[in-house]
Amino acid sequence: MERFGPPRPDHSPPESLSDEELARAIDSLGRKLSSVRVSLRAARLAGLVALAVILAAGFTLLLVGPQPFLPRIFENGPAVTVPELLAWWGMVIATALFLGIVSYRLFAHRMQVVRGWNHKAHDLERRLEHAEAEARRRGAA
Repeated sequence: MERFGPPRPDHSPPESLSDEELARAIDSLGRKLSSVRVSLRAARLAGLVALAVILAAGFTLLLVGPQPFLPRIFENGPAVTVPELLAWWGMVIATALFLGIVSYRLFAHRMQVVRGWNHKAHDLERRLEHAEAEARRRGAA
């Protein structure tokens, strides 16, 4: 790669490019846009996988606890004292808060990545539309 070479044609205004450079710029922008869209899909998919893991952890927490929880609700389980019930719900609420805070931080970072890729995709779409409009204008002229 040349250190002091001319700038790549896809960063120049389409009006200042020759027909050959404009065609190369359109091709380059199209390839970049498809690559960015793949990265955007991957970032969104990773967010969905993280959400599924967090939901599975929450449901597992309800099913597996220090003592069987669901039989006490849906069946005739052993008698529960108020301190046991408060201790159980205290642990459930504390664990849910912990999972909520961790998942919020995880999703905040993931959404920041998605917004970055989304911004890049919109920028490339705008630049590609501008270059294609210039190519159509030259073809009509």
